[in-house]
Amino acid sequence: MGRTSPIFRLANETLMQIFDHAVHLPAPPNIDFPPTSSVEDKPGIASHATNPTTPVTLSHVCKHWRRLARSISGLWATIFITSDSNGVVKLLTDVWLSNSGSHLLGLTIVGALRSRKRPDFSKILAVLEQESHRWNSFTLDNHWGQWSCLPSSMAPATQLRSLSFNPGCRYEQQVNLQRFVIDSPALREVELRDQDLVMHAAVVSGVISTRLTTLKLRIAMENHPEFFSTLSLFQGLEVLEVKLNKFDGIDRTLQLFQHHFKDEIVYLPALKRFTLIGAQGLAHDRLLMLLDHLEIPSLSDIAIRTAFPAGERAPAVFSALDKMLQRSNAVLQCLSFFDENNDFNLHPFLTHPSLISLEELEARSCQMNILLECLKIESRDTPVDFVLLPKLRHIRLVLYDCSNNPCALSKLAKSRMGVNPLVAKIVSVEAKFSVRRQMEMERRFWDRQPELALVERRFYHGDSIVQ
Repeated sequence: MGRTSPIFRLANETLMQIFDHAVHLPAPPNIDFPPTSSVEDKPGIASHATNPTTPVTLSHVCKHWRRLARSISGLWATIFITSDSNGVVKLLTDVWLSNSGSHLLGLTIVGALRSRKRPDFSKILAVLEQESHRWNSFTLDNHWGQWSCLPSSMAPATQLRSLSFNPGCRYEQQVNLQRFVIDSPALREVELRDQDLVMHAAVVSGVISTRLTTLKLRIAMENHPEFFSTLSLFQGLEVLEVKLNKFDGIDRTLQLFQHHFKDEIVYLPALKRFTLIGAQGLAHDRLLMLLDHLEIPSLSDIAIRTAFPAGERAPAVFSALDKMLQRSNAVLQCLSFFDENNDFNLHPFLTHPSLISLEELEARSCQMNILLECLKIESRDTPVDFVLLPKLRHIRLVLYDCSNNPCALSKLAKSRMGVNPLVAKIVSVEAKFSVRRQMEMERRFWDRQPELALVERRFYHGDSIVQ
């Protein structure tokens, strides 16, 4: 029987992999306690928004770890800053940037919510600007209301590929990004949070809109009738993510908005992945409006996140989605849908012609058991034309509750293993269980099924993970 080596005897190559995982992976999933901003609550420098472990932490263990950690430039190249203190400026200059060598940098500056004073990141930015030629991603996320520290112009970032911008203020308090964006020829991904797309001329003007491949918006979609006209400029988009924030304005602006764009369709020929998120309390008309004005012929992956109470709202979303898919003549490979409406059943939508080649399904729904029963193949003699999602290979369930139908997920996977050469076998299953006891029961049943031995499985509840 082999002996386990103490960690201080591990080869440097193994330790380097451990260091990378310890620093850069997020905190483990926990459904009982949602992720907290623990890093933001401890002002300083970290490597990840939810993971407090840093290369500095590792270098304090022993001399060998210190030498090894400081020799790995990639460990120090992801920098998450939540403080503007002089100590942090010195740490950034003398430790993080120094040890990162010539490695490309992933930078995030956050104005922490719990800070007692308005942060001034001008010194931090002055230091980072000297390394702008190494920026790979750059995020400004402010919760205070303004970025008075931002200079009117910034040094060119010739290798910058991703920019995320949240100045914490309305567009009347503009920060001049035009020169900075134009001087970033590698820029392909932009995220605008709490900002209006129309007002960001730097992002949508000329060549910028045509070379962007990823656009993420966190917007209220207020009374700007130019929104869809602006969105139509992004003809090279491959990924679009829209989170519709709550809008407390006057509803008549929305009515004018709808009337003005009654016949307008936004054609996005290159778009492959589309995510649409409706915030809690959102007037669902805005979500429907966006679906009603899109035509996406290359769409393969779509994710819908709704937060509607019981009623007719979720079915209305799928009615709009149905029309959008028909209009686009799209063929989906991946569908992700989260909704907690007790009255809504996802099953009828899964018969849509656009889903005939669907390979991946992710769902969070109160009607999960009905969904699994519909996907299960009852008999080997079932004609393939009567099989729902015959190409399905990957299943992911979030907050799975199987109290009314124990082991339904395992039974579904088993029913699709070799019943018909025209029906795909399940390759992977992932489920986050709402009850630990149900997870253990499902695992025991699964382990007794020889047909499922080669299926990749990942069950978890809170911090407990079963492979």
